[in-house]
Amino acid sequence: MKSEFLFIIYFFLIQVSNQECVRQIKASQSILNKNHKNVLQQYFGALIPHARYHRFLDGNYGSFLKDDAYTIMTNGVPYTEIFFYNEKISVSPMQKYLLNTFKIWLWDFGYLTNEPIRFYTIIIYAVLNGVQTKIYDSNLATSIVTIAFPDQFVERFDVFNIKGNTFNTGLHIMKAEAYYKFS
Repeated sequence: MKSEFLFIIYFFLIQVSNQECVRQIKASQSILNKNHKNVLQQYFGALIPHARYHRFLDGNYGSFLKDDAYTIMTNGVPYTEIFFYNEKISVSPMQKYLLNTFKIWLWDFGYLTNEPIRFYTIIIYAVLNGVQTKIYDSNLATSIVTIAFPDQFVERFDVFNIKGNTFNTGLHIMKAEAYYKFS
């Protein structure tokens, strides 16, 4: 009888400690995937590493790390741009995160000046420790592009301007987001 009682207590202690370990693991995973929130916001410490080589229409409002993609200014919608082929716009979250979704808003307000829809030719890489993993390659990217890729740790995203767009040679990004999305 005493041994059965001790066995039940022992079994109960194992269950309690196992549950605590599982809670700690889930808490750690939640931190690594930023609780499923956008990690590319300037208020969370995200950076545009080569910002001085890019043009920000309307100053800081032109940063694609802002919260509102469609901030309307007096001279249009602000964005970050590069003009030349084979240049890149990079963005880095504050630390390495476990991510599986990247969303990018490309400038799509040509209808205001009666121009046709712009199609961009871009390649996007997720980078970890200097190793680039291609997550997107298209010559028909337009408006909002949502890219789902296998779960991986990411320290930076590189968006390459391969052939500009159907109107000019530029790449115009209004906003970018990266997060971990449940399947």
